[in-house]
Amino acid sequence: MNKSFKLRSILNYLSRRIEAVRVRFEIVKKAIENIKNILNIIIILLSKTNFWKSFINRTIDTNIIETMLFEIRLQQEAIDDELFEIEEELYAIESDLSQQTPSENEE
Repeated sequence: MNKSFKLRSILNYLSRRIEAVRVRFEIVKKAIENIKNILNIIIILLSKTNFWKSFINRTIDTNIIETMLFEIRLQQEAIDDELFEIEEELYAIESDLSQQTPSENEE
């Protein structure tokens, strides 16, 4: 297997990983939108009485939002980890390419 084919294979692999990260990012973005919509609906429905208004301020804001934000943070950390691994692999490819002789680059 020549180096050019090997590098193309690695680049294709990295492209797929980048796409997976992009999809995960879109999922996180959609989750944030869903959280906003759900909270708006809850606030509208429950704010019709004073009791529920105070309940919303104390309970929903602290418990539900914190749990949802924690889940989003976990997804963001996973995205950051993936991006870091991709950057390391790209750096290795660049290093490998810079060490090739001109005849190897033409293969």
